[in-house]
Amino acid sequence: LRKTATVNDSFVAAPSGVGYNYLEMMPPAARRAHAAATRKLWGPHRVVNVIGLPGLQEPELDVLQDYAKESMCSGFVWYTFGEGYAGWVGPTWLEDGTPVVGAKVSLWGNGSKPPMVGVDGLVHYFVNDTHLPVDPEDPRSYSVVPVGVWSNTVADIVRATKRLEESGKVRVVHVSEILERLRELGRTRQARRMPKSN
Repeated sequence: LRKTATVNDSFVAAPSGVGYNYLEMMPPAARRAHAAATRKLWGPHRVVNVIGLPGLQEPELDVLQDYAKESMCSGFVWYTFGEGYAGWVGPTWLEDGTPVVGAKVSLWGNGSKPPMVGVDGLVHYFVNDTHLPVDPEDPRSYSVVPVGVWSNTVADIVRATKRLEESGKVRVVHVSEILERLRELGRTRQARRMPKSN
């Protein structure tokens, strides 16, 4: 796949994948070894998906920092277990500036109330709900949208994307672009906190 990839293609690693290897349950040495082995097998990851332990409502940043050092990733998408993977909103940053983003809502089924909504519910949530920030300089304006592959199709994704884009209020981008924007916002926020030298 990497040999035929275009600039529009991106690869996402999932350490929670096979057998649900929960990073939070791994001892630090095993976690670093897992990240190093994955990097050796697949190369440096741009994006790493992590599903948190059942009941965990926010990422354990020290666990992700450990993994980031070895995997050389550019960012994490952190999902809660359950709730259509949309229980933690984020974003936040690790000590080294690596961004971590979550999902406000998921395209999962055909419901109208978050966190698991259909196409109409998704569009309503992002376009009509006035509580959501829309300033590109505000990190809270960014979200990923998990899709339930058992209940929704590519046609649903295309339909939702088209309606969101047509609204003029939402721009749909790949997760790697979200993480790059968040990385830059993190640098800007850090620079604003740094004391000015005389």
